Amino acid sequence: MNVELGWQVLEKFLAGEMSSADVEQWLYTTSEAESILGTRAYTELLTFDFRQPQAAQELLKLVRSIYEYTRPGRLARDRAFRIAQGLLSGSVEIHNGVRVLAELCLDGHEWVPSVFVNVKSKFDEIPRQDQYAQWESAALEAKLEEGRRISKSHQTSVLDAAREIIASYRKEYGA
Repeated sequence: MNVELGWQVLEKFLAGEMSSADVEQWLYTTSEAESILGTRAYTELLTFDFRQPQAAQELLKLVRSIYEYTRPGRLARDRAFRIAQGLLSGSVEIHNGVRVLAELCLDGHEWVPSVFVNVKSKFDEIPRQDQYAQWESAALEAKLEEGRRISKSHQTSVLDAAREIIASYRKEYGA
């Protein structure tokens, strides 16, 4: 496993895409975890009590701390890089990637192309998967079709902007 993929585990956890149990399993099943994270971070995670009350919240604090002292200022860039790669590979759907990258841009990360904010505004009326149950099926299908049209019409500009993020990241970090 390369270093970037290892850090993506912790970034995904901080993004709410992985559980503390997933992090624990990764930690105990990845032989390269110490070389990826460094001895200090690895030891802190290894000695963390995953069974304690409020373990998920405490792990969030610990992982944020580890991220900041090991990769200062890189969390947003790592997230953008992972999402941009996912957009290009097709593992991240355009509307989901656009939402994440637009939020990073709106949070003041000026290195994220503003095209994501512009396209996100078009997706604001499209329900997210966790909202599907609130919709009548015909109305939901119409909105999802609208979302597919939006995705298709903006695919080129979104993928070009994703490539821009990846190129900038690689130039800065050599990944």
